[in-house]
Order: sequence, then C-alpha cells, then structure tokens
Amino acid sequence: MKKAAIYFLLIAAFFLFSSCAPKKDLISPQIELSGLNVKDVSLSHITYTATLGIYNPNKFDILIDSIKYSLYLNGSKFMDGADSVDVKIGPHEDKKVNVRLSGSLFNVLRLLSSLSKEPKIDFKMKGTIWARTSGMGPSFSIPFEEKGNFDFNDLNPGIPLN
Repeated sequence: MKKAAIYFLLIAAFFLFSSCAPKKDLISPQIELSGLNVKDVSLSHITYTATLGIYNPNKFDILIDSIKYSLYLNGSKFMDGADSVDVKIGPHEDKKVNVRLSGSLFNVLRLLSSLSKEPKIDFKMKGTIWARTSGMGPSFSIPFEEKGNFDFNDLNPGIPLN
C-alpha cells in the first residue's frame, strides 16, 4: 500500500511539474524602445523612464516578472537598469511597460558633444525578460536585442547642434 502511494505521488509530481514547464513552442516576445524621458538629474547620474513596447507572438499568455536591460548608443554602453514588473500579455497582444534606466551624466555630455560632428545615433537595447506561462509556473529567461538608428535632428528639429 505504501509503495502504491509513493508511485502515485511521483506520477502526480511529474504531471504537475511538466505542465508548469516553459512551453516548447515559445516564441520570444518582440521588444521595442518606444519612449525615453528624463526623470531625475544629479551631478553624477541621470535617471530615465523608458517605455518599452512588448508584443507576445505566442498562442498563450506570458506573465512577465522582471526585466534587466542595457542601452548602447554608438557602440558604447550608455545606461542600464533592472525592474520588477507584473505584466500579463495575452496572445498576439502588445503592452507598454515603463522601466527605470540609470546612466552617467558624463556619458550624456560626451554623446551631446559628438552629435555636432555626426547627428546619426546607432542604438542597441539588449536584455533579459523573466517570465512565466502560467500563474504558478516556474520563471524562465528570454533574451532580447533590438538595434536601430535615428537622426538627432529629426528628434529635435528646432535645436541646432553647432
């Protein structure tokens, strides 16, 4: 009788944990930097609020627990951050998520001085999302990376750089 109870518990545990594992057909969410606003400035650092657009291309919900990220401008690490978030994104749905970024004031000044020579900025946002596919399932990591470029003159047409 004891042996049967142990086998039953092992089989029940197998089904419980296998149903909580990340889905094999998981497609990484698409991340896009859709906004960046200055939140606070001190003598040494600048804190920003970045708005990330996150699209879930899967056929099931993704529950995002936390995000860790770095922003690179013209090949140099410009700022980074990590935030705990509690966001549920349904299948084929996108949501905006605000996260905190922090960077050195020196990096900003160096970037602004380089813009007078070349107003085109290459950027890369790289990081990891920790998510679940069910409320009680284990967390798993999903790396992401977005690259692009923009012209500073297009963002601030009334501000001359020279």
